[in-house]
Amino acid sequence: MLLVLMLVHLVPNIKAFIMGTIRRLKNKRKVFVVDDNSMCREAMSNDLKQIDNIEVSTFSSAELCLKSMNENPELIILDFYLDGENPENINGHFALERFRNTEQCPKILFVSSAINEELLLEYSNHRDVDFMLKSIYGSKSLIRKVEEKLSEVKSHQI
Repeated sequence: MLLVLMLVHLVPNIKAFIMGTIRRLKNKRKVFVVDDNSMCREAMSNDLKQIDNIEVSTFSSAELCLKSMNENPELIILDFYLDGENPENINGHFALERFRNTEQCPKILFVSSAINEELLLEYSNHRDVDFMLKSIYGSKSLIRKVEEKLSEVKSHQI
């Protein structure tokens, strides 16, 4: 047991693997919610907790979320603009590029109050990216969309 603990501290990838394996054995699906608006972030988190096998972590910026990627989320719900708390924070577009450079690139569900049509076209070719407008956001529609995205994730199948 001591050897396992030493390896966990020495090799971060082993830690991520072990944590992911334990979570899957507990049948929990890891979802990150990233939104600079605390009310939106908490509302989405509370809605997602209605799904039995979900573990939700929330972040106020993409930078904070990136620091926790070793937890291997299967889905990240990401506000596109992220311009509320600190104008120097990266937006969803740049965050997506960073997430793609991680070892396990999760599915991304962009949520925003306004989405540029050019961006919709740009990301429409990516199977791992989807969109949801906050103006049509509702508890049931978010839950339905998250369940749909998680059903597409093959890594959870045991």
